[in-house]
Amino acid sequence: MPPDLVNLSDKELEEVIWDQIRDDRRVEAEELEVTCKRGGVFLDGALPSVAQHSIVLHLVTDVLGFQDVVDRIEVEQLVWQREDRDKLPPDDQREVGDDEQGSDRKLYSSDDVIESSEEVLTEPPFLGQPTLEQE
Repeated sequence: MPPDLVNLSDKELEEVIWDQIRDDRRVEAEELEVTCKRGGVFLDGALPSVAQHSIVLHLVTDVLGFQDVVDRIEVEQLVWQREDRDKLPPDDQREVGDDEQGSDRKLYSSDDVIESSEEVLTEPPFLGQPTLEQE
């Protein structure tokens, strides 16, 4: 157990882990269960992808520093395809970046159209051949 967490109760340790998972925001943890007993961490439930499973393990072991971890998480994509999960919340309840194409799409994309007025070379010059500027 990490030295800075030694004096915390099992419930407090669980809350520290949940805070870390929530703050990270990359894991859909609705079906995840975290239990601590005598300093050991027990992870149960289901996650939608191997990537999210790896993120949870990384947060618990590498970021928080727990060494005694029992991992019983199952990766089940079908759990996230249930009818009650397929519906997106109304626009006024959606967080910035929430959409069916990825949470970062709205943050990093643009509909701007930029036209270039520069001349485009169809082929790059051969090695050792002078460029148009050098001639």
